[in-house]
Amino acid sequence: MDSTSMSSMLMHLHKKNKKNALSSVCILSAAILQASMPSIAVAQDLPTGGTVMLGQATINASNHAMNITQSTPNAVIGWGSFDIANGNSVNFQVPTGGATLNQISGPSSKINGNLTSNGTLFLVNPNGVLFGNGANVNVGSLVTSTSTLEKNDFMNGQYTFTADGKGTISNSGTLTAGSGGYVVLAGAGTIQNEGTITVPGGTIQLVSADAFTLTLPTQNPFLSVTVDGTAKGKIVNNEKAGVLSGGAVTLHAQQGNVRSIGTIQATSIGDLKGSVNIAGADLIISGKTDTDGDINISSSGFTAFANAAVSAANAVNVDAKNSLSVGNSAIKSDSGNINLSSEHTLYVFGNSSLSTNNGDIHLRGKGGGQKFANNSLFGAVNIQDSTLSASSNDSSKGNILLDGQQDASNHYFKAGVQINNSSLNANTIEANGKGSYGVLAEGKNTFNANDILINGDATITYGGHGMGVSFDGNNTLTAQNAITVTGGGDQAGIVFSGDNTFTSPHTRFEGHSHNSNSSENTGIRFSGKLSTQSNVLGTPGTTFHSNDVEVTPVNTLVNTL
Repeated sequence: MDSTSMSSMLMHLHKKNKKNALSSVCILSAAILQASMPSIAVAQDLPTGGTVMLGQATINASNHAMNITQSTPNAVIGWGSFDIANGNSVNFQVPTGGATLNQISGPSSKINGNLTSNGTLFLVNPNGVLFGNGANVNVGSLVTSTSTLEKNDFMNGQYTFTADGKGTISNSGTLTAGSGGYVVLAGAGTIQNEGTITVPGGTIQLVSADAFTLTLPTQNPFLSVTVDGTAKGKIVNNEKAGVLSGGAVTLHAQQGNVRSIGTIQATSIGDLKGSVNIAGADLIISGKTDTDGDINISSSGFTAFANAAVSAANAVNVDAKNSLSVGNSAIKSDSGNINLSSEHTLYVFGNSSLSTNNGDIHLRGKGGGQKFANNSLFGAVNIQDSTLSASSNDSSKGNILLDGQQDASNHYFKAGVQINNSSLNANTIEANGKGSYGVLAEGKNTFNANDILINGDATITYGGHGMGVSFDGNNTLTAQNAITVTGGGDQAGIVFSGDNTFTSPHTRFEGHSHNSNSSENTGIRFSGKLSTQSNVLGTPGTTFHSNDVEVTPVNTLVNTL
């Protein structure tokens, strides 16, 4: 059972059958016992106990339908229960621009029928609101909450919700708001969608928080939800079958977790671009997320992309306070930057791809030192079995920047940047790493760019084993302009092992070692097969500087085509 499932208790009643008919005394006793038992909430066919508390409205019910006709712009109605059975309907008719606050005091509302309004509908029930498979809601806008909204505040256009109930709000049906409208599901408990919510060019907000304020669209056409800084929430889920389709889509769990494994589509109307915003403690993102604007994702814990397809016309920004992982996923920007940042460790692995057509890719990690993915990754920034591509006709764009920094003073296996069996393609590829290995390229990697710059620093390491830059395996680096590799380490600045090929008009290796007490102390260490070649006749070709002295490499083939 996953974190969003609600546990239920079953009470088993044991009955003893008697062969003879019950006596009248037994029948009377049973009746008394039944009367003394607490009542069990049963869903009603239509809302009950409706009382107009503020404003003016009439309530009429006939057979399977209820009609509420409101004559004032705003009205507040109190209900004992607010259920709509399958096949039944409730309609609110309000003046243009009008809104109705429905305050429900009874058990959780179960809506399985039709709910309509030509205005804005507020459903507030501390015990929860459940839209079932048969629910069909069609309104101007919808706000559903378990937190309290004072009726006088509502009448005065103030929409500050405070802590009250922690019931669940879930949707398995179809919720539709008008063009440019909004649908808000918000409260302190679990907020869950496994149905379809559609707001063309409008706002969808799924928020788990017990205190928040709504700011209705004015100059900014999108509604905003401001969460109180001390508020607490639980869980926000967009399940596999869930579809969120609007202009601006937000999933936010204050001090809680968010899981989005369904579909999110945020599309503009006119000149206004769509947006997707996801925030919480721990985040799991799968399924499809697509917008013609920006995607912004932030977590106070970890963020994990798993089997995700993420696409934005503009920027994709992801910021995790703990680890950030991208596994078997595709993140794409049509014309913006992809920024992935972790205050701990960052992993891109499992045939993942990051691509942008007119922007940069920036991966940043501060490291934590734990191993990951079959114990093979230990860098602050890790790329394994994946592809990174950044392209642009503008030479100032289309770049890849890898920045991995971590303290390796008490651990041997802490790389700054680790790249394994991956492909990187860009105008400029720049890798800056600090750790026991500054930059470690192992396995079979290919780098293709106009310029390649690699800088590794391992000057403060556990046991003096630091290596600034290590090429270990079969690495192929090709640059149209220049390749520059600079490494500094306690044991070695630059280490070549395996079979490595560097092709560029200008290739320069600058290695420095800092541990004079080490018997293996060397600026550049050669091992295995190294091939360097200039693809332009008459160029300076390749140079090696070990501890500021130009050296001739051993076991190395240096060619000029």
